[in-house]
Amino acid sequence: MSEQDPRTTDDGSPVLSVAHDAEDPVVITPCPDGPLLVRGDVLIAPEPGAEPQKPPRRVVALCRCNMSSIA
Repeated sequence: MSEQDPRTTDDGSPVLSVAHDAEDPVVITPCPDGPLLVRGDVLIAPEPGAEPQKPPRRVVALCRCNMSSIA
């Protein structure tokens, strides 16, 4: 039985971790052909220039499909 690399998910996708002083570390998991799942103590600005806010959920999905109309 082989051990899973702690920097990957069960399916082998890489897990990105951001170190900071919060008790709840931030972990970013890219889903294959899907969004980035962000878990942990983060603040997200709802739009450019807006004050970052704590999201209402513990896990947030960030789209990376490149289909956005934002240039």
